[in-house]
Amino acid sequence: MTKKINSPFLGEIKIDEDKIITFPSGLVGFSDYTRYLLLQGEKDTPFWYLQSIDDIELFFLLIDPSQFFTDYKVEIAEEEISITELDDPTKGVILAIVTVPEQDIKKATVNLQGPLIINPDKRLGKQVILHPSPYGTKHPLFNEDRAKGAV
Repeated sequence: MTKKINSPFLGEIKIDEDKIITFPSGLVGFSDYTRYLLLQGEKDTPFWYLQSIDDIELFFLLIDPSQFFTDYKVEIAEEEISITELDDPTKGVILAIVTVPEQDIKKATVNLQGPLIINPDKRLGKQVILHPSPYGTKHPLFNEDRAKGAV
């Protein structure tokens, strides 16, 4: 069954019920909202969009953290992601929430401590909190050294 929503961020979106990803526990701070649509960003950008189906005002910008942070690793106990029904953790999709302050993408930060783990086959997800973790919740997305051409 297909329905439509009118996202304030993405405009009209057709929703195929089979494409909805359920986060049974919600996301941190948004436990009441469990159904989302994951959409790939514009062509040639590293961004993904996570649009809530339960509240069209709720929208997240996401990245694959491995594209920006080559040494990023997630170690999670199986019982913590059992809700995703991943039988092979390597088949999970890991995404991280990006915050863009005052519409200035250069100042964007990413939550590397609370990644989203998604089982694309079962359409189930969970936001996990890495603890202990060398990562923070407001890690700069764009490193000034990289922007200056440093290696």
